[in-house]
Amino acid sequence: MGSTHNQTYAYDGTRRCLFQCPNTTFADYITGVCYHFSINCTIPCAYNTVCAANTNYRWGDPYNNSCTFLCTATPWDTYGDNATQTCTTNCTIGSYADNYTGTRTCIAVCPGYYNVQGVVDATKKDITNVPYDSYGDNFTNKCVRRCQQPDTYADWQTHLCLFRCIGDDNWTTPTYANVLTRRCVIALFCP
Repeated sequence: MGSTHNQTYAYDGTRRCLFQCPNTTFADYITGVCYHFSINCTIPCAYNTVCAANTNYRWGDPYNNSCTFLCTATPWDTYGDNATQTCTTNCTIGSYADNYTGTRTCIAVCPGYYNVQGVVDATKKDITNVPYDSYGDNFTNKCVRRCQQPDTYADWQTHLCLFRCIGDDNWTTPTYANVLTRRCVIALFCP
């Protein structure tokens, strides 16, 4: 008969080893500790090879009260937010929930492959091997494939949904809103 190993976690609140950390704490399987604050989940990554093998960042996941490399997808649809060190359903302002690359993190620039036509480069693929592009939606703080809010356009230069198309980084090549595709394009590609 095989033996099973049950990990316990040190909990300061009772000074006991527990099989499960209490609600509002985060179980860390690397250090074997129940942390009161999600920021503590990142501490072992500074010196531990287990973290280095997976990622250089971890978050506190309130769904299962644990420190994790990948936030819970179902049923919560959460993303690792570096500003709060927590898995959250709403990313901090200025970051966007990335559901396209498989990292489930809040990022500053949404992923995708853009060109001057505002069209995705079909040779670039996402984790499901499908060409994609995505844009940061400031209303939902999520990366979206199509800008949803009325009067916003997908800008391939900023990777954002904008009310007004801008220009390139040097402001020498202006872009224009294509109302048919809801994307920003250079003048040559206006319909």
